[in-house]
Amino acid sequence: MAVLPRGNDLRRLYTDELHDLVNRHGLCTSSPDRDRWAIQQPTARQARRACVGCPLNGVDGACFELAVRLDVARQRKARRAPVTTSSKVTLDQVVYGGQTPGMRARVVKHRLLAAQTA
Repeated sequence: MAVLPRGNDLRRLYTDELHDLVNRHGLCTSSPDRDRWAIQQPTARQARRACVGCPLNGVDGACFELAVRLDVARQRKARRAPVTTSSKVTLDQVVYGGQTPGMRARVVKHRLLAAQTA
């Protein structure tokens, strides 16, 4: 089994590399039930349960990092067109890394503020 990058090591990867990592190792990408991760207003418990057993799970995992980057990019766009998944739900409705969209929103806000002061 390959050792997957975590935490700060993920920050060094390009977004395309994160996409590839998630597509190769994420449980959601090989699941026949992809709607399992598209939960309307998921609770923290539902989010954690959806990603149990995934090697990319957690706030220091590739899946969460990818979602944060997609959220940041979307918020930087003036027209704020929704980013969608293959099942036509918005990124705001999808569980990534066992974390809810609200949990991601706090990280996104922090990164956007940090970018403004840098």
